[in-house]
Amino acid sequence: MWQVNTYDFRADNAVYLRPHIKQGNSWVVLPASSNGKGPEVNITDAVGYTGSELIGKTIHMKIAVDNGVIDTYFNGSDTSVLHYDFGKVIPVGKILFRHNTDQNATEIAKYDNIVVKDGDGNVLFEDDFSDATNPNFNGGTVEDGMLKIGKTTGGETIVF
Repeated sequence: MWQVNTYDFRADNAVYLRPHIKQGNSWVVLPASSNGKGPEVNITDAVGYTGSELIGKTIHMKIAVDNGVIDTYFNGSDTSVLHYDFGKVIPVGKILFRHNTDQNATEIAKYDNIVVKDGDGNVLFEDDFSDATNPNFNGGTVEDGMLKIGKTTGGETIVF
């Protein structure tokens, strides 16, 4: 899970990318990769907004995975903010969105234009949320052609 986080770093008004993995029933931040990079990276400059400015703004995120190496890009940049070597080939999984309202934090976000391609550029999955009657995910609502997920209270929301 690649988490874009403003809440835990609100004292610094920063935006961080915090990669996680699920171990048992808990999400834990990944350790530094074999190349010594990560896992938590300040992406404030890459997204173009501070934590408080990010509310209500649109950012574009691209995650490229190749044989266990993951690169993460924002807003069309060709410079990866996190080059993470997982150390092995990553098994096929699900697209998952997680929002957590623990500690009285409100987490609501909208997603659009999700595309998954294989190494040859063939589209394996895509959804632009233009058809609210045919959802590809098990939760959230489609508003204004975007998938809206999250809530203001009540703990964790997971949509896949």
